[in-house]
Amino acid sequence: MKRIISFIMAITIFLTTITVTVSKGNNKTISDSLLNKIESEKELDVLITFEDEKNNETKVDLSGSKSNQVSQRKAYIKELKENASLSQKKAFEIIEENSDRVKEVESFYITNSIRLKGDTSLIKEVIKLDNIVEVVENGNVELKDFDKENQNHVSGDKNWDLKNTNVLDVRDKYKLFGTDIVIGFLDSGVDLEGSMYKNDEIYDNWRGHTEGISTSWYDVFGESEKPISSGSGHGTAVVSLAVGKNIGVAPKAKWISARAFKGKTTNNSNILKAAQWFLAPGGRAELAPNIINNSWGKNTLEKWFDPMIDAWINAGIIPIFASGNKEQNNKLGTIDYPASNLKTISVGAVDRNNNLAYFSKRGPSPLDDSRSIIKPELVAPGVDVYASDSENTYSLWKGTSLATPNVTGIMALILEANRNIDNAQMKNILTLTAKPLTDSKFQTSPNMGYGYGLVDALKAVELSLKYNKFSGEQRISGKNRSETSLEIANKFYDTSEYVYVTNQNSFSDGLSMGSLTKFENGPLLLIPDHNLSVNTKVTLNKLQPKKIIIIGGVSTIGKSLEEELKSYAEVERVSGKNRIETSLEIARRTDISNKKEVFLVNGYIEADSINIVSVSSRDGIPVIFTAKDSISSSTKNMLKSYGIEKVTIVGGDSTVSLSVENELNSIGIKEVKRISGTDRFLTGTKVNENYYEEYNPIFFANGYNVADALAIGPVLGKLSAPLQIVPQDYLTDGVISFYSKKNITDFYILGGTSSVTVKNLYNIFDMITSLE
Repeated sequence: MKRIISFIMAITIFLTTITVTVSKGNNKTISDSLLNKIESEKELDVLITFEDEKNNETKVDLSGSKSNQVSQRKAYIKELKENASLSQKKAFEIIEENSDRVKEVESFYITNSIRLKGDTSLIKEVIKLDNIVEVVENGNVELKDFDKENQNHVSGDKNWDLKNTNVLDVRDKYKLFGTDIVIGFLDSGVDLEGSMYKNDEIYDNWRGHTEGISTSWYDVFGESEKPISSGSGHGTAVVSLAVGKNIGVAPKAKWISARAFKGKTTNNSNILKAAQWFLAPGGRAELAPNIINNSWGKNTLEKWFDPMIDAWINAGIIPIFASGNKEQNNKLGTIDYPASNLKTISVGAVDRNNNLAYFSKRGPSPLDDSRSIIKPELVAPGVDVYASDSENTYSLWKGTSLATPNVTGIMALILEANRNIDNAQMKNILTLTAKPLTDSKFQTSPNMGYGYGLVDALKAVELSLKYNKFSGEQRISGKNRSETSLEIANKFYDTSEYVYVTNQNSFSDGLSMGSLTKFENGPLLLIPDHNLSVNTKVTLNKLQPKKIIIIGGVSTIGKSLEEELKSYAEVERVSGKNRIETSLEIARRTDISNKKEVFLVNGYIEADSINIVSVSSRDGIPVIFTAKDSISSSTKNMLKSYGIEKVTIVGGDSTVSLSVENELNSIGIKEVKRISGTDRFLTGTKVNENYYEEYNPIFFANGYNVADALAIGPVLGKLSAPLQIVPQDYLTDGVISFYSKKNITDFYILGGTSSVTVKNLYNIFDMITSLE
């Protein structure tokens, strides 16, 4: 009986199956169908995954130096091997004792698993071990292409895909071609050369010419010492689209390849052999690729390659997968695995008009319980794209297999621009900069067909060049509006003699309080109406205020909470019988008699109050509330008694009508002015245009849910900084036009992603860095 033992090892494989309890109380996962086969068949080919004996603690930090990265990768691989050796020891003792029942056995440290092909009686003995996590059949995966459209095609624009994804613009503007980036291809091999020719597209940048064959080519079948192609030439086509001299995205990138497919399918263990080789090609961890292109997969709920993906990422390698192809009845949730893995970057296909290919498989991922995470993340040209064949000819291809290397090549350009980008950052860059795409079936973006949109090489490279500035540190947020106000307070105040508080949910009175903080500056805390949270108490103890000023009546901050606040400092309350009267009471406590100026806003339109809060806080000019069509008698009396000479209305006549202007004129106000834009966001730009010359820093906040913007009010006055309100997930053209002309180097986003999305954070970043 043939017996092969090869030690090749890795991190765990998981399956969606039934659970079987074993003696120690551990659980092992074995599918119902596999259990039946073990009982009924004489011989099987299975993968057995083992529980780790210890945690693998080392990971490659791509922000460090190259030498540190290599040291970390070597240490990580050593941990994987040691773990697998310990975990698999008892299993191999059983296998050694029963070698006559073994046909093939292989050990993988990359997934801490053993491939065992042999008698089911032996498999039964091995899987009785207490440290077995999972047992799966050694099944098959598929290449993700369709047949070639036209062979030996020489006419037409071979670079239309490079134009559509702005790759040519990257070359023109930044002279980036993927230099010194190494891409690994796990595929069907590569047609490098024949007896009478060399493949001009990809011959010169094969790394085997400089680093040796064993570090640049691996044939899991052991049939060739140099790159060869099997089957339809799928691997050759894929490589040429990523790194081809004439048609490739990154023509100066180096490529290496592992051949794991002979035809359209291969088994899981062949994938694991190739995957493990990439960790240290030819035994040299320093020569691992930066990226691995995977144009293969399977329609399954299983998760057997998750540990392999984790191992690549932990080793500092970025994997990318094709979403898969389906000829008919392509519905939501059809995306292949491992593209469906939530850590991976996955790619669908579009044609030259950026229409989603009918065959391109769609999200959501069946591995996402929420069914809300966007899959695939991106689309790229994958219909009638020119790819290299043998003997220097070209064919038109279609499939997500061919869309994927388009993105792979762009990833090489990104890494050439910034070598410290890791897997999560790469996904962030690609999705944030993608061109949103929609159609009649997918009417909003992002969506489960096009993902975040068409990959955009130019914008992605430009973000990568500035990514060190785009770190997320610009965002100030907590888990809710109250916690966000505490984060603001703790960031901008070490201690404060004054602290303001108002209700986190009923804060209309707080909208007019900005002018109070001109001379008695201190943070504004948004708190519940019943008690102080632990974090609020911690913040108050840190700030050590002498006076706490409650904004609003007892309906907003009750007596019991007022008593609790008295344990921290003297407490004062500022309030009126309604929000208009509260705004008047606040005005009386300011320097209004000397200023002779007020802002007038609709007290029931929060956005206009927020738009002027920075100026009110900076200059001490009171904000007075009014109804839309008339001024209250108490407001008129106050304006006259203090001799107000100038009233600036903030907002259009749909919020404060022209009849109010007439009333102001009738009571003798010398100057009545209005600041407004066509919407709340452009009213904000108008305010800043009138009152600010410097924009460093500037704060951005949601213009519909204004609690976060309210909490920053005192800080705006303290820093003489403007505020701009924006929508949650996009910027209006007017806002972009205004700020793209400003020299801004310092900005903050207020609130979490439900207030201002990550995409809009990028939009803001891109807008204000456009002049750099």
